[in-house]
Amino acid sequence: MTFKPMLAVDFHERLLRFPYYASPKVDGIRAVIIDGEARTRSMKRIPNFHVREFFEKNANLLANLDGEQLANPNRLRFTSGKRRKMWNRNCVALGLAAGFLEPLESTSIHLVQSAAIRLVRLFPDGHSDQATIDEFNRQCDFEWERIRDFIVLHYWANQRDGAFWEYCRTMELPATLQRKIDLWMANGRVFREDDELFSEESWIQVLLGQGLVPKGYDPLVAIKSNAQIEQYLGNIAATIDRCLDVMPTHAEYVSKYCAAEPVG
Repeated sequence: MTFKPMLAVDFHERLLRFPYYASPKVDGIRAVIIDGEARTRSMKRIPNFHVREFFEKNANLLANLDGEQLANPNRLRFTSGKRRKMWNRNCVALGLAAGFLEPLESTSIHLVQSAAIRLVRLFPDGHSDQATIDEFNRQCDFEWERIRDFIVLHYWANQRDGAFWEYCRTMELPATLQRKIDLWMANGRVFREDDELFSEESWIQVLLGQGLVPKGYDPLVAIKSNAQIEQYLGNIAATIDRCLDVMPTHAEYVSKYCAAEPVG
């Protein structure tokens, strides 16, 4: 089948023959991306350098649109990091004023809330003593660094092709993350330290999910026989099944509690 950029034409419903492709007329240039190049209706390379550069830089994104491009891609650029001191003298940085982490796990709201609670717990009584300031900063550093470790793990334990992913696989890891990975690989143990955000279950899901299978296992597992373990896991599965039997489907829930008004 020959495929070319669509030409804007007048709409005559009585002349339509199914099946057909159509889209609203939008001012701008019509093109398709073929082998990373933007081409016109005559399948020639678009002559305008600036238009061509834009399309070719965004070829992967534009080639996977399921309709006509209505706006330019919005590339969000950011620098990850945090302040060396969240509390310095008589100023306390909260939220984006304190720093920004890669939004893979959407932790920004949590960091705002936890810092606000921490500030309330350590709020000064008229003057700021250094011991209180140091403790606030210590707790903030611990929380941010453990979240950083969890995010870095996603990138380091990848099995994708490409220069970026190769760099991630070979980059030097923070000592705290390396220690956690080493312990896991040795015997499948994971410990949640103090009040770090992500639980043991979250760490295990990422470690196993990205192919990091430990060489051994915790000897405490041997306390239970295989039959007892299978029975325990079977009970969990049965409980989940019973819950599902009495729960409504997604469509039923939406229809009962938050049905949308019909479009007239």
